[in-house]
Amino acid sequence: MQNMKQKNFFKRLEFYLGRSETAYKSYLAGGKLFIYSKALKESNNILKEFLENYAHFAPGDCLGALAAIMHHLDIWTLLWEDAFEKRAPLLGHVFVFQNSVIFPREQMVVLEKYFQKYK
Repeated sequence: MQNMKQKNFFKRLEFYLGRSETAYKSYLAGGKLFIYSKALKESNNILKEFLENYAHFAPGDCLGALAAIMHHLDIWTLLWEDAFEKRAPLLGHVFVFQNSVIFPREQMVVLEKYFQKYK
């Protein structure tokens, strides 16, 4: 039973990470417009909520990677909301802000082995 829960967890995690990555690439390709940033925020919110509710299904060797992703999402969300509140951008406006807590791509190595395991 635990194996099925882990498999489901990693399938969903891979999907949500992919969705956020697609939204981020659209944001960059689309001139960093607010419309794409807002779509990225929605994707990230879903990913964050998923991790908050289901990270306990992940094996112990993944918890550091998941914590690093959550930390990035926490800081990114706070900065996004602050910039949104201060600027009140329209969908067609450029929307950028500084964030020194970048996505922890190096942590993906740990998760990738589980994505492959549960293909």
